[in-house]
Amino acid sequence: MTFIDVVHRYFNWVGRLLLRFYPNIYIDIKSSGIGLYPEVYASIGGFAFIISIFTSILVSFISILSLPIAYIPFVLAFSMFFPVLVFIIVGFILPKALSVNNAAGYDQEAPYVFAYMSVMVTGGISPYTAFERLDSAEILFKKFSKAAKRFKIMVRAMGWDPLSAFNDIASRVKSMLIKDVIFGYVATVGAGGDVVDYLVKRSRDVFSGLVVKIKSAGEKMSTLLESYLAASFLLIMTLNVMYMITISIARISIPGIN
Repeated sequence: MTFIDVVHRYFNWVGRLLLRFYPNIYIDIKSSGIGLYPEVYASIGGFAFIISIFTSILVSFISILSLPIAYIPFVLAFSMFFPVLVFIIVGFILPKALSVNNAAGYDQEAPYVFAYMSVMVTGGISPYTAFERLDSAEILFKKFSKAAKRFKIMVRAMGWDPLSAFNDIASRVKSMLIKDVIFGYVATVGAGGDVVDYLVKRSRDVFSGLVVKIKSAGEKMSTLLESYLAASFLLIMTLNVMYMITISIARISIPGIN
């Protein structure tokens, strides 16, 4: 029995309490790539909460015995707040942050993956085969490589329909770009449309959007640089004026200074 099994066995009651406070944890766990069942992760969060309570009690007891009286109220206040902070971070913030970070990773790789698939499909390879080949491209496409491995297992080992597997992958990513492209692809296949033309156009649109974002970022950086230069020039002029005024006052107040 592993550590996670022990935690889930003895602290699942705290996990159920966390699930009651945070019902959307199922979606965040699914899209974060943690790889744990939501109830198991909630049990780990409950275990961390219980440990933080005992830690706070121990720290409070030690501080009462060893610290001066003036510091004890601050330590007690922190000890009371610490378990709540652990509960919020582990139970609420961490899954959502990992989910957002996972979606950002997919968005960074998406333009190049779509371009790769467009080239492969134009050469006569099916989109499913082209996507499965991404499982060996872990260095270039870290996120999509994991998705391709999952797609391969679902289709070849579990007998899923490829379109259903694509839908499952899209549901596990909080990225509107990925959802839009995959759902559009599924709709194109379902309607009997030209898949090659769809992938080529979507790749072109994604790269156009990427160029617009880069230009926007460049304009913001140029505006920031201009503001910095203007502020620096104003600061230099102010210091120069203050220096000249100081010298002038010194010459007026002290006779004999030329």
